[in-house]
Amino acid sequence: MGQFDLKNYVLNVKVKENLTDIRAVERMKAWDFTMKEWESFEKEISPFHNPSAERIVRFFVDYDKVDLCPDLYGLWEPLKGIFNKEDTRELSYRLAFPAATLYFKKRRRFDVAIENLNYGLIFDPQNKYMVIPSKKKIGEYLGDIRITINQNTKQYSFEQMQMIVDDMCEYLGTDYGVIFYQENKEILYQHKYRTSQVKM
Repeated sequence: MGQFDLKNYVLNVKVKENLTDIRAVERMKAWDFTMKEWESFEKEISPFHNPSAERIVRFFVDYDKVDLCPDLYGLWEPLKGIFNKEDTRELSYRLAFPAATLYFKKRRRFDVAIENLNYGLIFDPQNKYMVIPSKKKIGEYLGDIRITINQNTKQYSFEQMQMIVDDMCEYLGTDYGVIFYQENKEILYQHKYRTSQVKM
């Protein structure tokens, strides 16, 4: 299955919590440091950690209604990392980095892209590699999860996809979850809050 095959369903959940390590969030507020200073800071606090980022990764491992455990992971295509459900610390660490994107794949079933929408870091080579203050505005949602499933899959029924969206929204405490066609962005399902909460 190709991530860019437009004949797909996309399960999209947006997260309100900041996925970046809080120490990095605080450090970035000043927007007054060089690349070298950031690299020293990064070594000092490594590994990055954020409970919300960790919970997203664990959802794919711990979910027991259908099999969502990926085979591969990486920061870009082609994915080369073998997903080890017994040790997801590196994945949580990667996602807690400012403006990170983490990719998962389960062969012949689905592709996942998880974006940390916090500010990224850009350094100015013309000014001693000082960080360039971000001009972008951070919106209501600070994380974006997209699970892309082939439209012709027999692994997941549409009802199961709805269940995944609802369970993920409630597990992550967010109100935004939809299913849409990748080809034309037509929304086929929208999450509605249920009385029972999902706990894993």
